[in-house]
Amino acid sequence: MAITTAEHFQIEHKGKTLEVTESKLGSQRIFHVKFPDGLKTLVLTVGESKDGVKFWTSVPPNRLSEAKEIGPLIFHYFRNKKKS
Repeated sequence: MAITTAEHFQIEHKGKTLEVTESKLGSQRIFHVKFPDGLKTLVLTVGESKDGVKFWTSVPPNRLSEAKEIGPLIFHYFRNKKKS
């Protein structure tokens, strides 16, 4: 299964511009978030609980607080893109 890059875009978070690259591994969407201050790249994806509830998570899951903040910004980017 190959990873393909689907899109590259920017989002704003806490006054900083973050570079986001969306990739796909099969049907799974993965987002690589690069920070301007040299912080290690954050890798995000959407998980699903046993009850079918979707949530943002980091890979590996040691940066969940960032995933919960930045994931919704990515969601809003795509939602706004569809509206335009």
